[in-house]
Amino acid sequence: MARKDRVHCPGGVYHVVARGVRRERIFYRPEEFRAYLDWVHRACQRYGVRVVAYVLMPNHVHLLVRISEVPLGRAMQFLQSRFARWYNRRYGYTGHLFQGRYLARLCTDERYLWALARYIHENPVRAGLVDSAREYPWSSLKEYAERRWEVVHEEEAMALLGPADLAALAGF
Repeated sequence: MARKDRVHCPGGVYHVVARGVRRERIFYRPEEFRAYLDWVHRACQRYGVRVVAYVLMPNHVHLLVRISEVPLGRAMQFLQSRFARWYNRRYGYTGHLFQGRYLARLCTDERYLWALARYIHENPVRAGLVDSAREYPWSSLKEYAERRWEVVHEEEAMALLGPADLAALAGF
């Protein structure tokens, strides 16, 4: 059976989730987290994607992004395949690293975005990895709090979430 085409909404905001195959770990060491973020940055530059929020969990990833005219699938294919190749070469593995297709939900309700950003950042707390979301090093919450924009597109985050909401997120 053929799979359904994804909804492509140029300029749309999407919540993207990618899981490790069989829900297994993707990230074990800091250099793996950093490499994935580096590939995110490259995908953004290449395909005009703007990251609003993210969290890299040991076995899955959440991204909140605004896309350009280029379909999200092109950026995600670049990101996921390049990272998987890097990972497999590094450790001498073969085969899939990610479980099937990534999940992508188009977010059309701007009021929902703040709740979604909070949900993304609270993932490590719900998973029992940290007591406070501020303690987790692999999320955009650190960028919000420190006002040091590495992966997050500052203007996009400000436009979608607002400066007061960004401050509130950084403070929770």
